[in-house]
Amino acid sequence: MASETPDYYDILQISPTAEPETVHKVYRLLAQRCHPDNKETGNEAQFRQLSEAYHALSDPERRAKYDVRHTAIKQARWRLVENGSHADNDFEAEQLVRLTVLEVLYTRRRTEPSRSGSRWSGGTR
Repeated sequence: MASETPDYYDILQISPTAEPETVHKVYRLLAQRCHPDNKETGNEAQFRQLSEAYHALSDPERRAKYDVRHTAIKQARWRLVENGSHADNDFEAEQLVRLTVLEVLYTRRRTEPSRSGSRWSGGTR
């Protein structure tokens, strides 16, 4: 299921709690950067992904439906981490665990940008 549903929040580099104005502003910035007409940084595939993510998250009804799936995917990932490896093979389980850990770290870094280096992990020097 996780591979079938793209993470629109990750594509737009925003939090799932982002306000509609934030969704719009971030989309405009990223779309301008990767628009196919942009000779320096244009990327048609990325632009299509951004547009798909924006259309899903900018419409309140579509966003609500997406959030249900998004939450289910997140919960499934955490269940895998909490319950240990029940995947078809160890590689798949390890990959999901690593993706979950990276997602947690990335989200924390986005929400707390002022924390950096060794202080970021909560340790002291």
